[in-house]
Amino acid sequence: AVLEAVDQVCNEQVRNAFCAIRPPGHHLGPAGACDKKDLDEDPEGSQGFCLLNNVAVGAAYARCVYRHVIHRVAIVDFDVHHGNGTEAIVRNLTMRQAASKTKAVPFEFSGCSGTMMLQLPPSCKPWLDPASDLENIFFASIHGYGRGFYPGSGASCSQSQPRIINVAQAADSTSADFRAGLRTEVLPQLLAFDPDMIFVSAGFDGHEDDIIGNCRQVEEDYVWATQQLLAVANKCCQGRLVSVLEGGYNTRAGVLSPFAMSVASHVHTLMHTSPSYTYLESEASPLARSDSFAGGPFLETDRRRVSNRSMAKRQRLLKRQFPSLTERISKAVRLGDPNSQLRETDGAEELALPAGPETASPSAGETALSPAGETAVLPAGETADPTAGETAIPPAGETVVLSAGETSTPPAGQIAVPSAEEDAASPDRDGAVSEQNGDDMSTSPKDED
Repeated sequence: AVLEAVDQVCNEQVRNAFCAIRPPGHHLGPAGACDKKDLDEDPEGSQGFCLLNNVAVGAAYARCVYRHVIHRVAIVDFDVHHGNGTEAIVRNLTMRQAASKTKAVPFEFSGCSGTMMLQLPPSCKPWLDPASDLENIFFASIHGYGRGFYPGSGASCSQSQPRIINVAQAADSTSADFRAGLRTEVLPQLLAFDPDMIFVSAGFDGHEDDIIGNCRQVEEDYVWATQQLLAVANKCCQGRLVSVLEGGYNTRAGVLSPFAMSVASHVHTLMHTSPSYTYLESEASPLARSDSFAGGPFLETDRRRVSNRSMAKRQRLLKRQFPSLTERISKAVRLGDPNSQLRETDGAEELALPAGPETASPSAGETALSPAGETAVLPAGETADPTAGETAIPPAGETVVLSAGETSTPPAGQIAVPSAEEDAASPDRDGAVSEQNGDDMSTSPKDED
């Protein structure tokens, strides 16, 4: 899939492509496992669920096969785990000095023994040639780091020959931390590198609702990151960009899961971002950045507002695709527990009542309110009498209509609306009385204005 995407992008059939592939691959190095401890723990297993380094294979293929078009390739990894395998492959482009180019291996066969001298495999695995690879390959990774978080590598660094940038994020890093790391550490150097093609290791396990991540990103962060990478691609390489799926593991609720919604946001941005979009926040003033609010930092309340907007988007999609499901189920699914009785709303918590004739009786000192937009209907002849110390308040959106000849003293904060007969004979604010006789109507000057 990645090789086909490279072919279509380099042949100008498409501007960019997204490869929805599994398993991921950015933990696989040039010879498999990057850390001998991984082999000791599971000699026959994968490395961080990875079997092949898909993005590195695609980047090497583009640089080698399309060398007349693609001279400089860049790989940007925003998976929550460090792309240690991709970094190892890039580092292995350089020639390393071996202590000896041969190795003595003893053997026995049919009563004979001896020693064989084996030539060591090359320590350098270039993509095109060792000399030019060092100057024409760029790798950057922004990821969670510390407290034993897998794979335990990727401390912040920036080096050249080859160009490698690591941006380590502490546990529970917020949207502001993620955007600041990309904007200040990755995007300016990526733009200065001036790539001919950009590859993205797109991992979505940094989402705040992912089951194995340690960061607190939301869908809008992936939209922003995708737009910024597309802006660099539009500036430098005619929009040539290939995105390869890496991590993301919370698939509960199917198409409404954090993983699915993050991928959908990423792909939607790839499809609908204009080819002329070149706005980079790293070049903008501080007040114009997305992590600034009223001239101040991107606060936690703003992050929750963005997160609530993402949750509301999922709820609208659920109602549109599954109209028979209730709002209670859609909110409980987001919490990962369909049987949850306490569900989260926009900044508040709400008690989920069971379906049926049961009702929630207000406790002492509370007032029973109907939900917004609903009308409380009483049977004929019955009235709702408030208990001692309470006031019967109509729900939001209701109007108290008085019949002719009746008066009512509304409680504080309410307005008594007269019936239609009383309204016709009541004076307006200017003291003028409107009367209608046939086709003639007299109005006050203010009504005419």
